[in-house]
Amino acid sequence: MSEVTPQQTFDLVISGGGATGWSLLLSLQTMLPADKPLKVAFIDSFDPNKAQPHPGFDARALALSKQTLQFFKTMGIADDIAKRGTAIKTIQVSDKGAAGQVRLHHSDYHETELGMVMEAQDLGAVLLECAERNLQEQALSHIELVRLQPDKIQLAETRRDSIQITTESGHRLTTQLLVLAEGTQSSSKAFFNIDVTQKNYQQHAIIANVVTELPPNNTAFERFTASGPLAFLPMTEQRSGVVWSVASADVEQLLALDDDNFIQQLQTQFGQRLGKIIKVGKRQSYPLNLLKSDDSFSHRVVCIGNAAQTLHPIAGQGFNLALRDAWQLAKCIANTVQQKQDIGAYQSLCQFKAERKQDQQQTILLTDSLVHLFSNNNALLRAGRNIGLLLMNNKQKLKDGFARIAMGQRSGAQL
Repeated sequence: MSEVTPQQTFDLVISGGGATGWSLLLSLQTMLPADKPLKVAFIDSFDPNKAQPHPGFDARALALSKQTLQFFKTMGIADDIAKRGTAIKTIQVSDKGAAGQVRLHHSDYHETELGMVMEAQDLGAVLLECAERNLQEQALSHIELVRLQPDKIQLAETRRDSIQITTESGHRLTTQLLVLAEGTQSSSKAFFNIDVTQKNYQQHAIIANVVTELPPNNTAFERFTASGPLAFLPMTEQRSGVVWSVASADVEQLLALDDDNFIQQLQTQFGQRLGKIIKVGKRQSYPLNLLKSDDSFSHRVVCIGNAAQTLHPIAGQGFNLALRDAWQLAKCIANTVQQKQDIGAYQSLCQFKAERKQDQQQTILLTDSLVHLFSNNNALLRAGRNIGLLLMNNKQKLKDGFARIAMGQRSGAQL
């Protein structure tokens, strides 16, 4: 990779070194015409020389949809993903204290799996390894990559035909297009007056890995409780990745419990579907909000992933939606490069926005509606959702529609 000079010109600058930013780079490596090179700067505040892991690549269990796996296959990293992930072959959805439930099985849809579970740290390792490998291969040498780490955008100014960026380390960059993949707490949006709409769900997600008496056997469980949804995602060695949404007022008390008492509380909510919970790993929590940028792009600036929208984990759609953002943006950039046009031009960004708008709006609406429907102990709502689950499990068309959503097959971004 190239060394940066104090002042340098780029075609594209990506700010944010998490899964979304690296997915965009991998998508570009797949799509860009080999005879039209692109000069890319990658800015990330994380220091790769430090021992601790990247904050975006922690022990969280991510549910990757079937469509996401198809994107990874096209990127040429499906085998790397499969080696570190665990296939989801069955999905079981239930409501605590009610009879209604829905069960999806991969064979009903002639698929080898419905999706895959992967720890964020493993996904990060695969993305970085594959991007580095691609850069070293002669066939993909049409991307010239400069990494600025650790570094951060200190100042950004828009001009008619470029963006001028000054980083905290003193580098001055000029670029046609700036992509903000900085995550939920993206600070660079303030330079471009991109406002954020926020809804506080008054919930926190507690995440942990657990070992159970019975192996999960590639089954993902979504359990709705009075405080919020509880997901058990299958992993290796009889482990499951737990994402437990609880009232914010209760999170400190739950985190303060010793392992035995925490397991008892968790077991009460989840039941005996995997027998006894034997062991729980390190617990972490984060607040649950809906954050949405009021506009996904400004002049020569595009927000993708959590910088564009941060969702509740109830339907496991966050990273899958982010990857669709990255994939579609890569297609727009590649098409514009092929046509020898300006990748940051207004027309190109408008095309990206038009192609992503429906998918983003529908996914946000779906997730937000599920939060209000299934994080509620109102007797009428509980009765209604129980009837709905019973109907869905017995009406194949309804069940098929749910399966397509779970596999990401109704989204706007396509291969």
